Amino acid sequence: MIAICTLLYWKLLTAMSVKVLSHPDKLHSTPLHVATRTGHTSIVEYLLSCGALINSRDREGDTALHDAVCLNRYKIVKLLIVAGADTKIKNHEGLTAVQQVKQWQFDIVETLQRLEKLRKVGVLSPSNNSGEE
Repeated sequence: MIAICTLLYWKLLTAMSVKVLSHPDKLHSTPLHVATRTGHTSIVEYLLSCGALINSRDREGDTALHDAVCLNRYKIVKLLIVAGADTKIKNHEGLTAVQQVKQWQFDIVETLQRLEKLRKVGVLSPSNNSGEE
């Protein structure tokens, strides 16, 4: 119920102003960063559909993709990759999302690399994000 209310809240805000999509907080986190960190997949999907800046960086230089991989948010990682998140962006530590995950030794590395390859060959697209042909 909370996620539904939160999604309705975002729909109302974005209807009033598109600037809401990229407005950062004190830590330079955008709504996309916050939705990713809190695991609200439906809100991430909605923000992306409204044109949220997918590669915006927070105070640490992290993108939403950095956050998603570090927090093991598999569904959100997939959404971000399919939507065109740049996997080569480095944060202030000089790490890409893949390198950051390798540093933390999470299992999501293989998933991230596989999804990137699938996107490059055109198997994954916003209309076909299941990974199946």
